[in-house]
Amino acid sequence: MKDGFPAFGGFSGSLSLLDIPPLDLRQVEIIKGAASTFYGAGAIAGVVNFISKSPEEKPVTNLIFNQTSALGTDFSIFNSRKFDKFGYTFLGSVNYQKEYDVDDDDFTELPKTKSFNINPRLFFTPDEKTRFTVGNSTTYQKRQGGDVFVVRGQSDGVHQYFENNDSIRNITTVQYDRDFSEGRKIVARQSLAFFSREISIPNYRFEGRQFNSYTDISYFQPIKNHALVFGFNAVREQFREQTFSITGKRDETRTTIGGYVQDAFDIT
Repeated sequence: MKDGFPAFGGFSGSLSLLDIPPLDLRQVEIIKGAASTFYGAGAIAGVVNFISKSPEEKPVTNLIFNQTSALGTDFSIFNSRKFDKFGYTFLGSVNYQKEYDVDDDDFTELPKTKSFNINPRLFFTPDEKTRFTVGNSTTYQKRQGGDVFVVRGQSDGVHQYFENNDSIRNITTVQYDRDFSEGRKIVARQSLAFFSREISIPNYRFEGRQFNSYTDISYFQPIKNHALVFGFNAVREQFREQTFSITGKRDETRTTIGGYVQDAFDIT
């Protein structure tokens, strides 16, 4: 998850931690046990929540340039600034990995990769008790692996195997926080995620698109030594396969709607 949103969707199992630039990372939360099921059936084994930085009083700019001995190049930038009632953060990264054959067997241990990520977030605070946050993250990645000769455009009768993987991910998030008297609070969240992936190897091609929607509204009410939370959430996942297999298209749509009540109290 990213900032409390299940933003990576059903394909999160194929997401590498190296695909998440650390420049805007403030902290990492790990949720285990029964509480993790609050985030859906796919979170029953636990949740990892990446909390990103918010604008500070002083402008912040961080840059990272990385060159690896395995012929990889990375550049990332993070910039944030806070004004009177507005603020923003911006995270951008560009990555290039040249095809790398470490043991000279003409097969890539590291595929040729080109990718970029752009993630701006806007913060609006009309008063001391109200906060709006809007963000959008766009990621593109193109990977070419397999036979080194094929990756370099030198295929022949012997060198023919390849693995190509192209993906696009776009995530839009909106959050509203409102504080009331006596510690009461309401939080509303909405995220829309689109993911497209195309995989091709000799004599096989897969292409699919996935749409995810996540809605959550919660109300917090402290009463003496009790902290009550009432909430509602809805999750919709829709997958459509663009290619046709022998067994037909593997499309699916799932919608889950739920409500929850939590009481955390001090015995003494």
